[in-house]
Amino acid sequence: LENDLEIIFRKNLIFLSNVKYSILDNFNELYIPPVDTYPNQVRSDIKKYLNNFDKRVVIGRAELNYFESFNQSHFLRFSAGLYEDMFGGIGVDYLYHPQGSLFSAGAESYKVRKRDYKMGFGFSGYENSFSRVNFQAIEPYFDLYFRLSYGEYLATDIGYTFEIGRRFENGVEFTGFFTRTDVSEENYGEGSFDKGVRLKIP
Repeated sequence: LENDLEIIFRKNLIFLSNVKYSILDNFNELYIPPVDTYPNQVRSDIKKYLNNFDKRVVIGRAELNYFESFNQSHFLRFSAGLYEDMFGGIGVDYLYHPQGSLFSAGAESYKVRKRDYKMGFGFSGYENSFSRVNFQAIEPYFDLYFRLSYGEYLATDIGYTFEIGRRFENGVEFTGFFTRTDVSEENYGEGSFDKGVRLKIP
């Protein structure tokens, strides 16, 4: 059972939350420990989070966002809370996008800490502060967008991500991406190259 909640206190102050409870699962069969990878183990211990789903109501998200804009070109978002199942923290996003322009640029900076396996309001030891810059261009004929971001990632590796995607009028969004960072092939299997596709259906 899962509940997603959005509370709009004002047009620029929004609270988002997600709570869930597992009625039936076999997550207790996930017992093989993850392999430690460079630079830091930030996602590979997901099994330990899943092991706790059948014990209590867990908090997947509890996030407060404040938005501000200036001159219809400069946009800011300040956020704090539990961003997802495994991490919480504080952060700020900035976007420069003049009204009607096909180009935009921005930056983001976050300080996050890993949540403990009980998925309440507690945290574990790992934390990181990281920042990235990004650029986006829209191709109007096919309604495609191209996005490039560069900076530090959650596990302290540094590199870039390139995305190409399209958002349709019905809200469906399809995106392909690849990422390269300074993680070596010896530490990351096929190397520092990561890729994938995303399909979002509202």
